[in-house]
Amino acid sequence: MRSKLAPSNAGFVFGLMTLSLGACDIFLPADCIPECADKCCGDDGCGGTCPDNCTADNYCNGTTCRCTACTLQCADKCCGDDGCNGTCPDNCTAGYRCDPSTCRCTACTPECADKCCGDDGCNGTCPDNCTAGYHCNLTACLCASDNCTDPENQIGCDAGENCVPTSGDELVCVTAGSGGIRAPCNVHEDCQVGLLCVMRAADDVFCAKTCNFDQQTGCDIDWTCWSLTNINTWGACLETL
Repeated sequence: MRSKLAPSNAGFVFGLMTLSLGACDIFLPADCIPECADKCCGDDGCGGTCPDNCTADNYCNGTTCRCTACTLQCADKCCGDDGCNGTCPDNCTAGYRCDPSTCRCTACTPECADKCCGDDGCNGTCPDNCTAGYHCNLTACLCASDNCTDPENQIGCDAGENCVPTSGDELVCVTAGSGGIRAPCNVHEDCQVGLLCVMRAADDVFCAKTCNFDQQTGCDIDWTCWSLTNINTWGACLETL
C-alpha cells in the first residue's frame, strides 16, 4: 500500500522539502506557453529562460536577445570557439597537427613505424611500404607475408618472426617476443613464435599456443582449441575446464 504524507503546520511535506502555501506569491498559469519567438535569451514568461537557438554564423546578442550575423574568428586557428556559435575547423595540412592547447597548426613527425596504412598522426596517411612478397593487411596495418599460410606450424615467416591470424582469413608475420604460454601480453609481438596474444577477460590477457580450430589440432593433452572472435580456421589452446 502506498503511504501518504500528512500535512505539517507550515504547509505540505513533499519528500524532504517543506513548502509554505502562505509564502508563495508567484502563480503560473496551468498551461504556460513560453514566449520565445525570435528570442535567443531572456525571460520566457513562464519562469524560465529562452534558449540560445542561433545557428552557425550567428551569435546571440545579449542586449537585444536576437540572433545577429557575425564574422568567423578563425584566422590562424584550427580549433576552439569561432565566435559565431560554432567551432573553428581543423585546417592543418599534411605534416602538421592541431595543438589543442594553442589551436595552432604545429609541425610534427609522422608516426608510421611498422605501419603500412592508417592515420600517421600528422593529418596524413601512412604509406604502403611493403616490399615484394608482402601485402598490407588493412585491418592491422601491418605488412603480411604472401607466404604465411599456417600459424599452427609456422610456415611462411622469416627467422625471428611469428605467423599469427589477425582477422577473417588474414595472416601476418610479426616480430616474435619472449613471452611463453600464459605470460602476460598486450600485442602478438610480446609472444614467442607459435603463440598469440589472447584475452579471456579484461584482466586476463596472455600468450597462448596457436591451433587449428576447424581440425582441432595443435593442442597438448588436457588442452582444448578454442575459437577466436572474428578469426576463421585458427584458435588458441586453453586448459580444458
